[in-house]
Amino acid sequence: MSTAAFSGSRIATERRRLRLSVELLVERRVGIYVALDLVALLIILVSALASNKLSGLYIGTVLPLLLPGVLVLSDAVALERRAGSLDLALSTPGARFYFEKRVGAFAGMLALQSSLILILLRLVAGSFPILPALIQIATTSLLVGAISLFWTVSLKSGDAAALASTLSILALGRWFFASPIPDVAPPGLWLGFEGSLDWARVNAAILLAAAVFYAYARRRIAVPEKLLG
Repeated sequence: MSTAAFSGSRIATERRRLRLSVELLVERRVGIYVALDLVALLIILVSALASNKLSGLYIGTVLPLLLPGVLVLSDAVALERRAGSLDLALSTPGARFYFEKRVGAFAGMLALQSSLILILLRLVAGSFPILPALIQIATTSLLVGAISLFWTVSLKSGDAAALASTLSILALGRWFFASPIPDVAPPGLWLGFEGSLDWARVNAAILLAAAVFYAYARRRIAVPEKLLG
């Protein structure tokens, strides 16, 4: 088998794994996910049409991360518990990052959706520096994934994990909802010097919080007995 063919096969396999991870997470609550997603999109469109402040547009793009996103992500471990396959998931070869891959696949899909919404809003609402906003969507998605992973491996109930994740995100709302889009947008794709400093501080705080939550989640996953108990 040639190198190109092997690489293509490997990419196809990884895509299939990511698709299956997303399908496993949403299958139980696909109706709720779609309904909440539509509500979030409606709020975004109404805000875009009614508001004269560009900074308010960003909040709409992160709502899908909070509304349906946390609800689905927090069910990652509870799903295995209900199926009675948690011990199998933890003992299979390559299972070291099993839940990280599952949560990461869905968080990545949410980030892509929010990025597409942001690009659409830029076309509709006018020009604003989009690159900082796209990067912040990615870091915020990491935060949502890390928080959801921590609580889903810490609590047995998916609903309890969703509530704890939501409260944790709201506690970090100063950074989670901080808009990288200024009301008076400078020309070009990036922010001015002062805006860049504020943006860097916000994203540093987001990444630090994500790292802390993931570190504690990883410590718990490393001891399967804590999940199985």
